Amino acid sequence: MVSILADHSDRRPGGAGAVDGIFARILARELSGPPADRVFRAQLRGRVLAAHPVASQGAAGAPGIRTQRLKARRSGVRGPLLGLALVAVLAIALIAGRGVLFPEPLARLGKLPELALEPPSGQGGAAGPGYTFDLTYSLSPQLSAGWPVLPRRAEACRLKPPALSEQHVADLAARLGITAPVVQEGWQDGYLLAADPGDGGPSIRMFPSGYTIYMRPYDYSPVAPSELPSDQKALEIARAWLVSSGFVPEGSLGPGQVDLDPENGMLYVRFKPAAPEPIVSISPFAIVQIGRGETVVMGSATWFLHDASSPYPLRGVAEAWELVENGDGLLEFETREFPGPVGEDNVVRGLATARSVSLGWWLAAPAGEVPYLIPVYVFSGELSVPGGGGTAEYPFQVWAPAVTEAYIQR
Repeated sequence: MVSILADHSDRRPGGAGAVDGIFARILARELSGPPADRVFRAQLRGRVLAAHPVASQGAAGAPGIRTQRLKARRSGVRGPLLGLALVAVLAIALIAGRGVLFPEPLARLGKLPELALEPPSGQGGAAGPGYTFDLTYSLSPQLSAGWPVLPRRAEACRLKPPALSEQHVADLAARLGITAPVVQEGWQDGYLLAADPGDGGPSIRMFPSGYTIYMRPYDYSPVAPSELPSDQKALEIARAWLVSSGFVPEGSLGPGQVDLDPENGMLYVRFKPAAPEPIVSISPFAIVQIGRGETVVMGSATWFLHDASSPYPLRGVAEAWELVENGDGLLEFETREFPGPVGEDNVVRGLATARSVSLGWWLAAPAGEVPYLIPVYVFSGELSVPGGGGTAEYPFQVWAPAVTEAYIQR
C-alpha cells in the first residue's frame, strides 16, 4: 500500500501560504472524523477558524492536503599491576557502553505498528482534489554508487498520551487565568473538555486525541514586521509560555522554527520534541502564535510523554528502497502551483529521483492503541514532471519502514 501526503500550499519563507499549509494539515488531522452532533461541529469549527483566519483556506475541508493509498591472551602482569589492569579494562568496557559486557536487549517493546496513513481529513474521507500518482523512482548517481553508512539499530519509543481528564484541563485553565468551569462538549462519538467563559474571552479545549488549543481574541490586521518580536525573542516567549502553561514538560522542546505572517499581524513558532530527532510526522508538535506587544494569541499542541524505549534492528537501506519502488511507503509531495503538475486525466506522472537518505521518526498512533515513535528511512529528492512548458521540478520525500520485518505488526 502506498500512502501519499501532498501539500499544495505556498511554502515561500514568510509567506502566508506557509502558515495555511501548517494549519491545514494540523486541523485536518486533529479535527477530523464524522461528528455525533453536526451542529456542534460546525459551531466549533467556526470558533476555531474565527480565531485563526489564516487557517481558513486550508482547514475547512483541507483543500491543501491530498491523502491517497498507492518495507586475549593471558597477561604476565602480577600483583597490584594486575589489579590496576583489570580495573582499567572494566572501565573501558563500561565507558564504551553496555554492548560489550552487558548487551542491551533489542526490541523489548515487542512488535511495532506498521507505517500507515494519517487520519483522513474532512467528513467521511480524504479531502482535496481527486488526483492520483503514477511515478517512477530512481537514484541519483551518488546514491547509485553506494548507500551511506547508517546505524544498524535505532531507538523506538513507546509514548503515553495526555490524559483526557477534567482535572488536567482545569489545571491548564488555572495556569492561563481562565476561571470558567470545565465542561464536556459532544465530539464525534464521545466528548471533548472545554473551559470557555462564553464571552469571547480566552478559552481552552482538549480533544480525545490529546490535541489541546488555547485561544484569545485578537485583531488580525496587517502589521509591519518591526512591530513583531525578533525570531530569537519569539522563541524565548514561546518556550516560556508552553512550559509555564503546562502544555509541554520543561526541557522537552526541540530548537523551534519561526514563520512570519505580517498580513495577519502575527508570527508562529513551531516546535517538535528534542528527541528523537528528526521527527518527520506532523505530531507530536507545539505551536505558539504571537501578535503585537509580544502577546500570545494562541497555543496548541499534541504532545506525548515518553514511557519507554528500546533499540530495534534495522533493515538495510537497499531493502527499504525496494519497498519504495514497490509502493510500500509514505510519499510527501509538495507543489507551489496547482494544477500545474496534474494531467488532464487527474494523474501526476513523473520521475522521482532520491538524492539523500537519512533516519527519521514517525508517530504511529492507531486509534485506541498505544502510540509509538518508530524509525523510518527518509529518502529526499526532486520529482520531475514533464509538461507543455518544459519539465518542472518539485521537492518530495518518501518515508519507508526502517525496522526489520520481524518486528512489525501485520
